[in-house]
Amino acid sequence: MENLAYVLRANGDRVDLDHRPTLEEAQKVVGGYVERVKILGGVVFVNEDGFALHLSDNLYASSLVRQHIVGDAVVLKGWRTLA
Repeated sequence: MENLAYVLRANGDRVDLDHRPTLEEAQKVVGGYVERVKILGGVVFVNEDGFALHLSDNLYASSLVRQHIVGDAVVLKGWRTLA
């Protein structure tokens, strides 16, 4: 599996990244502290306070994770260190 990193915005946009983001970069994308949600072959980082902040529903990340996600999300797949 190849290494993938991308942002799934709540508005439906997908932004492919050319590198694995640092913790600080992931926090900037989600707008706060990150919460890690495991998926098959990777992880999704979301804002851990997203519901309290009333962030917009992210239907795209929710379908990937199979739970209700709000706000922008960072998706990492295939990175060996995530095992």
